[in-house]
Amino acid sequence: MDLDIDCLREARVENVERLGRSLGLRLPDKTHHDRRAYVRELVKVVMQGLRRDARQRGARQYEAQAFYR
Repeated sequence: MDLDIDCLREARVENVERLGRSLGLRLPDKTHHDRRAYVRELVKVVMQGLRRDARQRGARQYEAQAFYR
């Protein structure tokens, strides 16, 4: 399943926070008085975490394939 930034923007905030925690990310503080600013920062952090995780998985898969050849 592919996730893009539009999916994260439309998702419930609780679900985006849960996804960020499952990736082991440090989520932004909820001290923002502006909810939109918090959501914008949260989506940015989670999207960066997803990209980093995808790069790491790709590298690990490549290393595993090279090992078994």
